[in-house]
Amino acid sequence: MNQGNPFPEAEQNTLILAALLHDIGKFWQRTHEPLNEEDERIMPNCCPSYDGRYTHQHLLYSGRFVREIFKNRFPLVENIILYHHLPQNAQPEYRLLAKIITLADWLSSGERRDREESGEVEREPLISIFSILALNSNPSSPQYTPLSSLNPDLTNLFPQREKSEALRRDSYSQLWKGFFQEAKFFSQSPLSEVLLTQILYLLQKYTLTIPASAYKDRPDVSLYHHLKSTAAIASCLSQIVIEEEANRILEGIRNNDDTQLEDAPCLFLAGESSGIQKFIYSVTSRGALKGLKGRSFYLQLLSEVIAKSIIKKFNLTECNIIYAAGGNFYLLLPNLEKIKSEIKDIKTDFDKKLLEAHRGRLALNLAYKPVRYKDFLGPNFGNIWEEVKMLLSQEKKKRFSSLFENPSMVYEILGPFEEGGEKPVCEICGEELDPNEESPCSLCKSFENLAYDLTRAKVMEETFTQPKNFTRRSWDELLKSFGLVVNFLPETSEKDKAYLLNSCNFLSNGASYRGFRFLAQAAPMIGDNVKTLDEIASSADGIKRWAVLRADVDNLGKIFTEGLGTQDKTISRMSMLSEMLSLFFNAQVEKIAREDEFRNKIYVIYSGGDDIFVIGAWSILPDFAKRLYDDFRQFTAGNLTFSAGIYIAPSPKFPVYQAAENAREGLDLAKRGEKNKLTFLGKPVSWEKFSDIKEIKEQIVELLNKEGPNIPRSLLQILYSGWQERERVEKGEIPFTRIWRFLYAFKRLKERHKDFADRIDNLEKVVMVDKELKPYLDISVRWAELLTREV
Repeated sequence: MNQGNPFPEAEQNTLILAALLHDIGKFWQRTHEPLNEEDERIMPNCCPSYDGRYTHQHLLYSGRFVREIFKNRFPLVENIILYHHLPQNAQPEYRLLAKIITLADWLSSGERRDREESGEVEREPLISIFSILALNSNPSSPQYTPLSSLNPDLTNLFPQREKSEALRRDSYSQLWKGFFQEAKFFSQSPLSEVLLTQILYLLQKYTLTIPASAYKDRPDVSLYHHLKSTAAIASCLSQIVIEEEANRILEGIRNNDDTQLEDAPCLFLAGESSGIQKFIYSVTSRGALKGLKGRSFYLQLLSEVIAKSIIKKFNLTECNIIYAAGGNFYLLLPNLEKIKSEIKDIKTDFDKKLLEAHRGRLALNLAYKPVRYKDFLGPNFGNIWEEVKMLLSQEKKKRFSSLFENPSMVYEILGPFEEGGEKPVCEICGEELDPNEESPCSLCKSFENLAYDLTRAKVMEETFTQPKNFTRRSWDELLKSFGLVVNFLPETSEKDKAYLLNSCNFLSNGASYRGFRFLAQAAPMIGDNVKTLDEIASSADGIKRWAVLRADVDNLGKIFTEGLGTQDKTISRMSMLSEMLSLFFNAQVEKIAREDEFRNKIYVIYSGGDDIFVIGAWSILPDFAKRLYDDFRQFTAGNLTFSAGIYIAPSPKFPVYQAAENAREGLDLAKRGEKNKLTFLGKPVSWEKFSDIKEIKEQIVELLNKEGPNIPRSLLQILYSGWQERERVEKGEIPFTRIWRFLYAFKRLKERHKDFADRIDNLEKVVMVDKELKPYLDISVRWAELLTREV
């Protein structure tokens, strides 16, 4: 296999642009746009012919799109696209480029045949990938993703059970108009890395809900993920493949000859920061809240910066970031010896800087696996994904191992990082302060500044620079040492370096941002300042307390190892499944947090990947958790669940780190056994029972209302004593529940409060089941008690 004669940058950009747009004609074709004279003229040269008719006519629309949008400025891009189904007919000067697109197209889709769409493909909506996950051996019924552009409210992407609910006759036409109008912005753009990135985000906005192919029984891969994966693979092949090899690989795929597909053109690189839990939750003071969001987001940002610095070093684009969220990233790189060597150098450099900046608390783990041509076909790519994750878990046990080759570093790694004794320490992180440094330390102060900027920012600006040593410990100085300057700003004049936050309109109203990204920014505000813990507690109903909510997706490992079955673990599906999960926790969490019911009552400390960490008024968090759960169930076609734990701080001054740890214990408790539960007030309960618990709570609160029935608080004791009787029977302490005592107490209540006897009677009926009290009545009683207490 050729080991590295990469194309010049201009030719590389040409190839990636062609890969990103090679199938965009499927979008246009499904609007029923007729072919024009130019299309008819070139059709015989570039469209395959079967049974006397020309097939794969979408490539004509793709070529026309390039021609019209870019005003004939990129004829090479157009020709590569036009001949990617018959690359042998292409002119010699771009034949290899066309063959690379053909090969990348096949590998992206995991196909061994070049098949044409058939039937009324414009009537086939995208099947939600969540709806086809095969978990617990239970086959799922397909549900359909509505054809729509992407926006921060994912409600319009919730899967529907009927095709007609997901796709109208004019859906493609309306969506194409919006796409084509925004694409006109590129008419004069030079062919550069900025243009490629902007097109990638425009494709995400408009083609995330479009099926890449509809000739199969199950069109479940989005056009966006297919185009992105094709571009990633093509950019790797361009640095490796020569024409003779391309011919051999294409023939091997056509003939199902795996002996010709043993070469590995790509590396699948996984990266992960370790020490995350300790880094976030080891802070000790009340003042830690100011910087907690900055501290947690920094970890997410750190992994993204490392991923981007790697692809920048190897002259790749964001297409090669297969996934990056939650402190993890996966990259597709060319399999070159020089790249393997540089990965080792990158690891050593990052380890040194992280060791100096965080004194051993944070480390970077990297692992990679070669990807053979045949690994892209059928189920094999899913196996590569799992194998590299296993290698990554092994690397976590060898933190800073790259530095042990230098004997002088051994003491720095294994020895103490601080002097000890009576030295002043940071009141937040507990680390020793540098000479002449005041508490909090410079690093914790920088996290406070980051948290402040995050809640107000409209754009995220990134600028690549030469890496340099940092002079002080702060989040931004460390990122600069990796060669990337990041700023969160209300606005910027350098829009081609900036991502618009929580809006997909990055090319609207004369703007021309680099792209967009979703970020959970919600914070409870008073004026221009984030509320303190005391102020958050004061906003609670009933007893004035704040609480912590922690949640994550159930059975995530099983979802990836078993969910897609054995035949569907292609690179496009694996990346799509990962990105769609991350999209929910980045976009929909922020959307819900800003609704009137929750606004200014919760602080989203972290949300991304597959988990969340929220601080808020205790009285609102159960409803927030349930709303989040309901939306998650709808978004994932009712096929996935998550568990959660809520811990109420016993006093406003309770340490955040301890409340976070207690909430984690509640989350662990919720995941025992069947999972899919919420731990609230120390007791795990299934989400299905939550509404019932809430209904009982609301009836109790209504009866205790001083402005209404004003039933004595002895009602709480009656209910709780009845539940205790039931529990004693369950434990074998007494032979049976003395239910008559409970019924008699309720009878007396109704006699004393005749005007509200009906309401009391309704409560009696709702707490009873089969002549016994409900097993979770204690949660409702305790919940109502806290809501009706002021101290």
